Amino acid sequence: MISPTTAKTKGIGLASVAHYVLNRVWKQQDIPIPLKLRVFNAAVLSIVLYGSEYWALTPTLTRRLVSFENRCLRHILGINWTDHVTNDEVRRLSGQPSIEITLRKRRLQWLGHLLRMPDSRPAKEMLLWESPGTQRKGKLRTRLVDVWRKDLESIILTVPELQ
Repeated sequence: MISPTTAKTKGIGLASVAHYVLNRVWKQQDIPIPLKLRVFNAAVLSIVLYGSEYWALTPTLTRRLVSFENRCLRHILGINWTDHVTNDEVRRLSGQPSIEITLRKRRLQWLGHLLRMPDSRPAKEMLLWESPGTQRKGKLRTRLVDVWRKDLESIILTVPELQ
């Protein structure tokens, strides 16, 4: 069985290949940037985010995903590393939401879907299931429930800011 970290690394590798295959599209001057970004979302991000609804990402994997996305956006926008453009500026120029926001949105949509399911469904049973026995020593693994809790807390913290 392949580990979740290996699977996500493989997903980033496959998305890198897809990004490279589309290199001629990214270099075309007559194709507008918004169209290039739509192609990027459909052909590259869809590969790297496949199954992301169930990911309990560690900070290291999150950084790798953000790094991959920023590298791709810089390439699409024609920004060279010598231009000294910040990642926030790249995000502003592209108009793309951060991959972290996209991941959070997908996870919370999946959580909403799960919560609306009847309790007898296997996916809902897995959500409510608690492992019997004692916990292993050392730092606890990042669980999906903990990630959902953080996602919900981040939304609750940002709602008052909107008012």
